[in-house]
Amino acid sequence: MGLWFHVFSIVDSRLQVADPKQGIVTMTTRRTRGLALIEVIVIMAMVCLLVVLLLPLLNTPWRPRAPGDAALHTRDAAQVREIHKGLIMWAQQNSDAYPLPSEIDAASDTITVDGDASRKNASGSIYSILVYNGLVMPDVLISPLEPSDEIVKKDDYEYYDPSAAVNPSRARWDPAFRGTPRDIRDGQTGPGNVSYAHLALAGPRRMAEWRATLNSDYPVLANRGPEELNGTWDSTTHAITGTALAPGMTGTSSITLRMHGFADSWEGNVAYNDNHVIFETTTHRPDFVYQATSGEQTLQICDGFFLDEANPTVGAPFPDLNDINIYLGLFRVGPTAAQQSEHGLISDYISAARWFDGQD
Repeated sequence: MGLWFHVFSIVDSRLQVADPKQGIVTMTTRRTRGLALIEVIVIMAMVCLLVVLLLPLLNTPWRPRAPGDAALHTRDAAQVREIHKGLIMWAQQNSDAYPLPSEIDAASDTITVDGDASRKNASGSIYSILVYNGLVMPDVLISPLEPSDEIVKKDDYEYYDPSAAVNPSRARWDPAFRGTPRDIRDGQTGPGNVSYAHLALAGPRRMAEWRATLNSDYPVLANRGPEELNGTWDSTTHAITGTALAPGMTGTSSITLRMHGFADSWEGNVAYNDNHVIFETTTHRPDFVYQATSGEQTLQICDGFFLDEANPTVGAPFPDLNDINIYLGLFRVGPTAAQQSEHGLISDYISAARWFDGQD
């Protein structure tokens, strides 16, 4: 009680007035007692303790950030929303469907690919279509928190008669725009021009959501993430209590882990198909599930942004026979028609075509 009394009590000066008949006024002052150094230290320690105790009551998870990071986080979220808005604007003139390069470039005036036309549906071509039609600008596709020197803004984008096209005067986008630093189509390497992952264009449910469905529960865009190999499953709740990252630069040391917070877990902005954006603090939300069946049994399985639970190597309790689980990523090439629709080939496509930071 002694310390708190000294801290919060006020010791003030007092005025004493002599008898006015004597014509004399005197003033006496009580000397104010200052705080000792040890008391200042104790007070500061108590303030720090209060801050630590109150932090868990905040709605937003706290992370230490450098000055200005809060503004960059807000700007990053706005860019994710703007890119998705570009998809919606395209869909308004395209029977609600988001862009598919294989359909837009049916005459192959822009690019040619080995195999069937659906292999045109790589990340670079999808995003380049948005830029070519003025729905997003190249700088919007680069996160203000971008940590990689392999992802850079496309400063020399060609909006008219792009020279890299098969028939420049009839091209539908600039093929020199790259989705990843390891795009397969041109057989060359170079900086990628996109920071953000999108929905994999393979699997019936995923393809059904590659359109303006206004589904508030289904994500289509996000900050890209690390390579996850499998998950630890809770047999009672079917939630994923932990994921195993790939060793090395694509997983445990991925630079995507430090875009928004600490380098030991992923955080990022995710755009859902109704155009709202959530800052997610985990790759697997406990309430985010898909329904898998095996014979007459049905199971709700926790779904993640960057883990293909349908892949047999992941070890999900039930196989995802309908390939409805969500997967977001950047893809070096599009799937063949069979890889897009046939169970058993879809996971193979995702594994082979996706790109992670640090990947050779």
